[in-house]
Amino acid sequence: MRSRIAVVFSLTSLWAVVAVTGCNQKPANQPGAPMGSQVVAQIGTGTLNGRTYTHDHFKMSVTIPDEWYIQNKTESDHLAEVGSTVMKEETKAAMQAAQQRTLTLLSAFRHAPGTPVPFNQSMMVLAENVAFLPGLKKGEDYLKVAQQTMANLTIKYEFDKIENGLKIGSLDADRLTAHTKMGGSTVNQEYYAARSGEYFIVVILTYATDEERDGLREILKAMKAG
Repeated sequence: MRSRIAVVFSLTSLWAVVAVTGCNQKPANQPGAPMGSQVVAQIGTGTLNGRTYTHDHFKMSVTIPDEWYIQNKTESDHLAEVGSTVMKEETKAAMQAAQQRTLTLLSAFRHAPGTPVPFNQSMMVLAENVAFLPGLKKGEDYLKVAQQTMANLTIKYEFDKIENGLKIGSLDADRLTAHTKMGGSTVNQEYYAARSGEYFIVVILTYATDEERDGLREILKAMKAG
């Protein structure tokens, strides 16, 4: 069972790496490998209308500030390839097996990737199909296993205690906060996870300062889902 769970959560770990290492990568010029094809076939990709992303299946709506950069699917797939370069070999194989069950719904950065800024905070929203793991009922269950699989990254994290009683829209959610060193500075990530039917909705906020954290939380606070 442990190896099967590790396969499921490899994509969450991958996006943890993408948010840290890929924040200043330039967009791809060529399409990357397609990701989330099983999920797309089941529920579709959702719709981006201006600055607002919606997904009917999850009753989801999230609006990104005007000055932010919203990636298209080709760009987000490319950053997934960038992130995979710092994963251990055994985890890369698991990632390839799991990527069709995980869909990047939204990926947004404060600045366009490649902009020469000290740090580029981001917000990512994922959906992962866990229908074959019915024992994962709460966000805390998901985050505990995600934390375990992050041990397979070459980047080393320190974790705070999982926090309960939060929300993604109207869905009950839990939060895991992680910290890592990058270029001599501390990078912080908050993972919010909520069960929605056969899926977990996961939101990853990545930031360097408290001010950046507070701005990201305001975006999440206004998000609708459920």
